[in-house]
Amino acid sequence: MKPLMDNSSIIRTLKRGLITQRPGAPEGVMMWTLEDLDEPAPGWKWCMKVDRQVFPNGYQGIQHRNLARDAVESVEFAPDSRDFGAAKENESESNKPF
Repeated sequence: MKPLMDNSSIIRTLKRGLITQRPGAPEGVMMWTLEDLDEPAPGWKWCMKVDRQVFPNGYQGIQHRNLARDAVESVEFAPDSRDFGAAKENESESNKPF
């Protein structure tokens, strides 16, 4: 069964807003910043206020996280030396006569 929402499309939208200029704003003002997305939306905060009689431990569901920041920080910019170690071993084995 496929999930209802695909996180990759949400991440693409968030990244696009980081580089797209806000309409009618001065030059260089983007739709939002990574710091803006670190803070939960006011509607999210309001929904997290639950009745302590019904939920004595408070809200324990999905926690807020910045998907744009998660996607940015998970990228490796340089190859790891371990990536090439296996290839060198395979080359040396393939060069053996028998």
